[in-house]
Amino acid sequence: MNEMYLRSKLINKNFDFKKIQITYAKSIKDIGSFRLSKIFGIFIVAFKLIYNLIFYRPKLVYFEIAPTGFALFRDSVFVFISKIFRKKIIFHFHAKGMNKYINSKLKLFYYGLVFRKTKVILLSELLYGGPTGVSKLIKRKEVYILPNGVHDEINDEEFKKILKDRSKNKEPTLLFISNMIESKGPLDVLEVCNLLKNDKLNFTCFFIGAWPDKEILPSVAYCLDYDQYLVAWQNPQPDIYARFVSGQGTLDPIVLHLEYTSVDEINPKVACNQVGTQFMVTWQQQFSSATGPYGVRGQFVNTDMTLGPFFTIQSPTATVAAEFTNPVVMGGGANFLTVWEHDRAGTALQDIHGRLISPYVQFLPLALGN
Repeated sequence: MNEMYLRSKLINKNFDFKKIQITYAKSIKDIGSFRLSKIFGIFIVAFKLIYNLIFYRPKLVYFEIAPTGFALFRDSVFVFISKIFRKKIIFHFHAKGMNKYINSKLKLFYYGLVFRKTKVILLSELLYGGPTGVSKLIKRKEVYILPNGVHDEINDEEFKKILKDRSKNKEPTLLFISNMIESKGPLDVLEVCNLLKNDKLNFTCFFIGAWPDKEILPSVAYCLDYDQYLVAWQNPQPDIYARFVSGQGTLDPIVLHLEYTSVDEINPKVACNQVGTQFMVTWQQQFSSATGPYGVRGQFVNTDMTLGPFFTIQSPTATVAAEFTNPVVMGGGANFLTVWEHDRAGTALQDIHGRLISPYVQFLPLALGN
């Protein structure tokens, strides 16, 4: 989308600018994943930025910044470099989630440093407030609204002819254009299509965009009382997703995105308790940073297809070089037992540890195989 802005005749007529390409992902499967090449890319971009700030001396820095997660801390490096050179900064948000992400005084302080004395462009007024907005930090008077658009490839007469031809077609057509990533909204559009179908309305819907190409490590469990399966898997981000399948093999239209962070959630396992009222998904959770140690987390998934709270089952200790990996889970009467490989600190050996977990998230620690 930024390339479209830069090709705009209006922009080129009124501004002289230089572009620094910031691309860390070579394909959609790289989005959200950690690679050493991305670290190297940060240094290259920082060098180009400093060079242009010294020799080109722009009056304004325009930047599409990531609003949350590790990507925000990565992008803030370029923000602070620009601020050292006392440049005006305008951010363009194509993603959302800032208000929800600012959940501590430390994050509020850091965000304040990044966004102090800046301007912001949003795609819609709806993206200013609420849990996915930016209102916690940015005053409304510092925000500009600029909806996305497409390049005008036809003249007015051609456009009028297209409208006339379309007016003869009484069946509406819906078009979704984006990468098929949950945060982009394809599931929302699919739900709208399902509502239209249920209302017995005739329509055509097209989805155009790239699909993630690496769904791996599936796990499945069955709840007898509700005659439902739950399938969980790891996507390229890597995050954990899940989907219900009925006892007759019918796929539920909604794909659930379990609790996620800016680093890795991998290796999911699923179980249902024997009373058949609740699923639990457990996974291997990366902590602290893109190179941080692994622990174990879990989340309840209710048979009414809603997500329960997520919780940490075993977290690594900052001063101890030990990781907790390869968790598995089994349902009991109403509880769940999760076990995992538990590193012995200072050795290359592992024990098997576990926790008995109730739906009320009360843990009973266990040590097996010492």
